[in-house]
Amino acid sequence: PLEEEVGEKVETEGKFDSAMIRAKNIVREYALCNTWDYFLTITFNIDQWNRYDLEGRVRELMQYFQNLRKRVSGFERLRYLLVPEFHKDGAVHFHGLISGIPEQAIDDLPPWAPIKTREHGNKHIPLFTNRYGWCTLSPIISNVGVGFYISKYITKSMASMAALKGVHTYYH
Repeated sequence: PLEEEVGEKVETEGKFDSAMIRAKNIVREYALCNTWDYFLTITFNIDQWNRYDLEGRVRELMQYFQNLRKRVSGFERLRYLLVPEFHKDGAVHFHGLISGIPEQAIDDLPPWAPIKTREHGNKHIPLFTNRYGWCTLSPIISNVGVGFYISKYITKSMASMAALKGVHTYYH
């Protein structure tokens, strides 16, 4: 490769690395500067959703959360911070922090949920599980711990995100 091409590649990689560090720090700040009730995981049912379409899934989730806040009593104070993670096959699911869910919208995990998941006191939001496929809520024990934990997903998804120019690494 020409010297110019190598220089451009190094500069582009440097910008990408800086953007990832910045995103990781911002996610950590959002996590630490707000009060969250649960750590959330949403996995899409492959029979109902294209799990490989990050932009489509983000658009769907953001619209759904907005509709919940505007139209469903008790969800007016809904707040979230979501970070996409990619499976080895490229399918996307989300980890996040969430608060403002009315107690009546939260339920124990169904009996078909894995025992390991049920043993830890995890819950789910039937509205989300019925719509998307799988949702778990884990009560937050330490805001600081969960702040560092969720920010690691920025780094974990870094390789997958590199191919998706202009796509956000977190949503709130």
